[in-house]
Amino acid sequence: ETVRPDFDWAGLEAVAVGTVVHAELERIARTGRPPAWDAPQLACWRDGLARLGLPAPRLDGAAARVELALGTMASSEFAARLLDPTHQDAASELALTARLDGELVSVKIDRTFVDGDGVRWIVDWKVSAHEGGAMDEFLASELERYADQLRRYARVMRLYDGRPQKVGLYFPLQDAWREWRPPAGPAGS
Repeated sequence: ETVRPDFDWAGLEAVAVGTVVHAELERIARTGRPPAWDAPQLACWRDGLARLGLPAPRLDGAAARVELALGTMASSEFAARLLDPTHQDAASELALTARLDGELVSVKIDRTFVDGDGVRWIVDWKVSAHEGGAMDEFLASELERYADQLRRYARVMRLYDGRPQKVGLYFPLQDAWREWRPPAGPAGS
């Protein structure tokens, strides 16, 4: 039997929590109804986490992180705007394929919609845990870390929709938004 170091399980747990939170956010955006905060919902999240390979001793902590992320969003006016199912051209987990720089590229955008001002929002959920201080530095480093991904999303979406864009990361655990400014220019740039 292979014994994995704790950090491997920590990585698996982060991926599993992110997957369950993404699925719940897709459901909430589609239905407009927040999750029920009861034992059956927690049991459902635990089952989903177990199906993703998380070992039994880590299920309670991971389910608590799912609950914290969704609970934080449930009390956030900004998150409610992001998840509003009445937005024009709203979609969650939107899969798009395009040719960029001669290469066929596929992306899956966590959340996108057009706001009342005609701006296309491209939102990437990041269920990143952060303990300790320096929250602004953490969020800035995450924005820098994911800048190439956001750039790709913006470029692909611009090929489908030429409207002005607002692109960024939303952190459910911190109720924080960090915006990335796409460069102006043609779709292929």
